[in-house]
Amino acid sequence: MKVTVITGQTATGKTRLALNISSKNNKSSIINIDSRQIYKKLDIITGKDIKSGSAFNLIEKYDGFDIGFYNLEQQKVWLYDVVNPDRYFSAYDWEKVFLHLFQYLKRQGVNQIVIIGGTYFYIHYLLYQREGKNIKINWEWRKRMEKKELKEIIKKIIDINPSFYLSLSESDK
Repeated sequence: MKVTVITGQTATGKTRLALNISSKNNKSSIINIDSRQIYKKLDIITGKDIKSGSAFNLIEKYDGFDIGFYNLEQQKVWLYDVVNPDRYFSAYDWEKVFLHLFQYLKRQGVNQIVIIGGTYFYIHYLLYQREGKNIKINWEWRKRMEKKELKEIIKKIIDINPSFYLSLSESDK
């Protein structure tokens, strides 16, 4: 199966390019990799390119997630509206859903997919081995950390691993 990846900033024409590529092959599908567009009911603030009133075509529920597509200019666009906004959804979850969908599309005879979206981390997570995949979330620890000031957390990180802190980008700091 041929795989094309289109990633970049919001409103740069990624969807138009994906539709153009996909329209040249009637055995092609588009798969979303935007970390916000996977959420249901967040259509306006996430820039989903679906028309109001478009029908979501549910294929199956997989591990509690909705696997389905919208038709956009006669092309199937997958992995919009996978989960409700009140449910936790991680890069691990996206990878699991993507790999399940990928196998489904292969069985359906799809010979090209265009992966599109602004969340490069999902692609990175998929392509490269990451330590600690599917580590259970420690919600109690997170609640304790939410009560701390950023200065405290930064000091703790520097105390534990100063080189890690220095390796962070400005936005991560």
